[in-house]
Amino acid sequence: MADTCQSVPYPEVPQTVVNVPRNFMIVYPTTPYRFSKRNVETGSWFEHELRNAFNETREEVVDIFDLLTAANMKLAMRESKAFLKDNVQEGEVVYQRDAEGRRIPDQKATGMKNTMVIEHRLCDWLVFQKIQPRGHMNNMPAM
Repeated sequence: MADTCQSVPYPEVPQTVVNVPRNFMIVYPTTPYRFSKRNVETGSWFEHELRNAFNETREEVVDIFDLLTAANMKLAMRESKAFLKDNVQEGEVVYQRDAEGRRIPDQKATGMKNTMVIEHRLCDWLVFQKIQPRGHMNNMPAM
């Protein structure tokens, strides 16, 4: 019987061992040997969803794991949409088009996903507190 589970060799990549100290957290935007998806205007998918999770919460004090869970849920629902490129002219990308003029999907790059990876040795709660910026009208003394 043939082995149906074949291992795919990873390219030689320098390895770094990270000893996570006490009360420290590392959050990676994707798993090892993968590239994080990124929008040139809003940043990486992870960065965008984490920022949205913080901005959308109504709580004044937010636990980091609540934010990461909300961001990861949104991240899990996203998938890449890529199109076949024809060439680049004067800094503009020109895409291949079908007979109706629609961009042709790149089947290899479409449908890719990201998921974050968290390593931590937190022993205390890690929370963020929303504050009003200095000079904001709500912080002004009553007259």
